[in-house]
Amino acid sequence: STGNASATVNTLNGSAPFTYDWSNGDSTVTAAGLSAGTYFVTVSDASGCSTVDTAIVPLVSSVTDLQLESAINIYPNPTTGSFVITFEGLTQAVDIELYNALGQRIDDRTAYNVVDMKYSMDISDLAEGVYFIRLRVGDKLVNRRVLYTSR
Repeated sequence: STGNASATVNTLNGSAPFTYDWSNGDSTVTAAGLSAGTYFVTVSDASGCSTVDTAIVPLVSSVTDLQLESAINIYPNPTTGSFVITFEGLTQAVDIELYNALGQRIDDRTAYNVVDMKYSMDISDLAEGVYFIRLRVGDKLVNRRVLYTSR
C-alpha cells in the first residue's frame, strides 16, 4: 500500500546536476507516497562522487501519538532568540534536544517541572538559521523546526 509521507534530499555540497536513487525506486529529489519504514537514498553528483543517507518515516501507531503531536507547540516561530515550548496536558518529564541544520546536537536538557505547561528556551547566542528540536516523552518522539532570525 502507498503511504502519504515524503522525504526530500537537501544537498549541501557537490557539483550539480545531482542524481537520486531511492530504495523505493524513486529517482527525484523527493520520494513520495512513503509508508512507515526506513528508506535509503544514494545521491551522486556530476563529478561522480556519491553518498548514501537514510530517511525514517515513523509509524503513528495510536491516537496517543497523534495527541502528543498536537499537544506540543513552539512560539514565536520564527523567533528572535527566545521562544516557548508548550505541552498541553503533559505531566511527565520531557527530554529536549536542539540540533543545528547539519544534524549536530548542540544542546540537550530535561524539563522535569513544566511550569504552566510551558518551557522557555533562549538560542540568541547561536548563529541565525534553522534549528530542529527533538522532544522525547517516554518512548515517543516529536520533532519541531524553529527559525532563528535576529530581525
